[in-house]
Amino acid sequence: MDVVVLICYDRINGRPDRAAKHYIIAANLGDDLSLKPIKLLFVKNKVSKEEYAAALRGHQAAVDAIKSAEREKAEEAKRCGVYS
Repeated sequence: MDVVVLICYDRINGRPDRAAKHYIIAANLGDDLSLKPIKLLFVKNKVSKEEYAAALRGHQAAVDAIKSAEREKAEEAKRCGVYS
């Protein structure tokens, strides 16, 4: 099941704590869109400072893990119009 579906399901069913955990899981998998909701939850004291920091570190680690020279060359070629 997709993490986004789980987040929606938990929010609709009144389980914001579980939704927060799913946002953190998504961030740890490198999902950029999950960072803003985690920050908002942190500001509202629904997520601890440690959880927020861990989510940021996990997100950065996931993003770094998928970086490669081949991907960067492909992105550059795409920007230059080599691949449409």
